[in-house]
Amino acid sequence: MLDLRIDNAKIFDGRNFCDHRHLGVQGTLVTHLGNEAAPATQVIDAAGRLLTPAFVDTHSHADFMVTHEDNDGGSSVSQGVGTLVVGNCGMSSVPDTTPFPLIAPKSTDANHNCQDHLRQVEHGLSLNIGELLGHGTLRLSVMEAARTPSQAEIANMCSRLQEYLQAGWAGMSVGLNYPEAADYSPEELHALSTVLAKFGKPLTCHIRDQGAGILQAMDEVIDISRAAGCPVLVSHLRPLSDRLDHLVPEMERRFDINEHAHFDMYPYVAGCTTLSLVFQNAFHRVPKVSAPFAQADVDAAIRNICINSYDDIHVIQHQNHGYTKRTIGEIALSLGAEPASIIQDVYFTDPNCVCIFDNTSTQESVNRLIQHDRCLLGSDSWLYTTNFNGACHPRNFGAFTGFLTRLVRNGPIDLVSGLRRITSRAADYFGLDAGHLEVGRRADFALFLLDNLQENATLKEPCKLSTGMDGVWIAGQRVFGDDSAGEPLRPGVRLPVHRVLGGH
Repeated sequence: MLDLRIDNAKIFDGRNFCDHRHLGVQGTLVTHLGNEAAPATQVIDAAGRLLTPAFVDTHSHADFMVTHEDNDGGSSVSQGVGTLVVGNCGMSSVPDTTPFPLIAPKSTDANHNCQDHLRQVEHGLSLNIGELLGHGTLRLSVMEAARTPSQAEIANMCSRLQEYLQAGWAGMSVGLNYPEAADYSPEELHALSTVLAKFGKPLTCHIRDQGAGILQAMDEVIDISRAAGCPVLVSHLRPLSDRLDHLVPEMERRFDINEHAHFDMYPYVAGCTTLSLVFQNAFHRVPKVSAPFAQADVDAAIRNICINSYDDIHVIQHQNHGYTKRTIGEIALSLGAEPASIIQDVYFTDPNCVCIFDNTSTQESVNRLIQHDRCLLGSDSWLYTTNFNGACHPRNFGAFTGFLTRLVRNGPIDLVSGLRRITSRAADYFGLDAGHLEVGRRADFALFLLDNLQENATLKEPCKLSTGMDGVWIAGQRVFGDDSAGEPLRPGVRLPVHRVLGGH
C-alpha cells in the first residue's frame, strides 16, 4: 500500500517529460512510476499540473538558518525549492572557528568541527542541503588571521579540505574579495584546487572583482581550475554596473571556450552584501575612523556599483534600527550631511551592516547572461520563515518563481531546458542525490500549474510569498501547500554525494 499516489500530472523526471500517469510514494522514497494505479492511502488528482523534482538552489547562505528548529523554510519551499547548496562565497559553518556574522543570525550559531557538525544535522533540517567548505572559514581555522599562508599552512588547509571531501562535502567555495581572503596566493588556490580535482569536485568562486577587472578576475579562477583539473563555477556573475555592459559578450565567450566552467545567477538587477565588501572591492581595504576615504573617491566608487548612486543603497541590517529600510541617500538627506561621509559612518557604527544595492546591472545584461547554457540558478539568499516580515532582498522569496515566470513562461528559455536547469543539472553538477524523479530516489517533488505561478516579492514588499505552488514534498512529507497548522517539519537531510564528478 502506497502512502501517497499522485495521478494524471504531467511528470518531468529531471531530464524530460515522461508518459507515466501515476507516481507513488512509500515512506521517504518514490516507489512507483507507471500507468498502473497501485492502491494508496492518499490520492491526489493532479490533472493539468506539472509534477517535477523539487528545485535545487545552487547558491544559498542558509548554513545556520536551515538548522533553526523554528524555521519552516517558507521563503524557499513556497517556490518549489527542496535542496540548498550552502557554504558559498568562502563562508561555511565548518571548521570550528569564529562564524561569519553574515551567515550566523543568532548569537547561539556556532561553527563546529566535522564530526560535531554531522551529529548536529542528523536532528533534521527544514530542507535538504549539499555543503561546500568555505575557503575563508578554512583559512581562519588554520591561520587565525588573513595573510599570505606559509607552505606548512597551505599543506594544513589541503589536509583539512580532504577530510571534509571524504566526509561528503560537495566542493569548496572562495570569496576572494572578502577580508578573510586577503593576501591569498595563486599557489594556495592551485594546491586546494588540486585536492578538489582528486575528488572530482568543483571550486565555486566569488571572484575578486566584478567591476572593471571582471574579465581578469574570471580568467584567474578559470585558469587555476583548468591547471588543477577541477570544475569551476563563478558565483552570482554580473558586471557592475551598466558602464560594463559591453563586456558581456567577452564574459560569455569564456564559458563558450572552457568546458569545465559554469556560473550561477539570480534574475534581479539588485545585489545584496555587506558594506565592508563594497569598500574592499573599491579600495582593497575598509575605511578607518581616523582615516576615512575622500568624498570624491567614495562618490566615484558608488557610481561604479549602482546606476543611481547612493539612492540605490538600501540598508536592511544594522545595529541602529533607525537606518534600516532606508537608503543611504535618504539617511544623508535627513541628517543634512554628505552621502560619502554617511556611508562610512554607517559602516563604522556596524561593520557587519548589510545593504541591498539596486540597479547594479541592467536587466538586459542579466537576462542575456541567465540564458547562457552554462548558467545555473542560485538565489544567493538566506532562509526565512513563512511569516517573516523584516527587511531582505526579494530574491529570498522570488528568485525561482521569477525565473520560471519571467524567463520560462513569458521569456526565451523553453520549459524543458528551464526545468532541467533547476533540477537535474543543478544536482548533478554538485553530485547530489536530488533533482530526479525515479523509483528508489527520495520523494522530493513539486506540484504546480505554470500559469498559476506568481512572483510577489518586490524591493518594497520583499517578504511576500510566491503563490501558485499546489504542494511541495521533501522525503515524502508535504512541507508546503498543506493548510493544517503545526510545528515546522524537519524532513531535510544533508544529502549524500551519489557520484563523483568527472573533472573537466
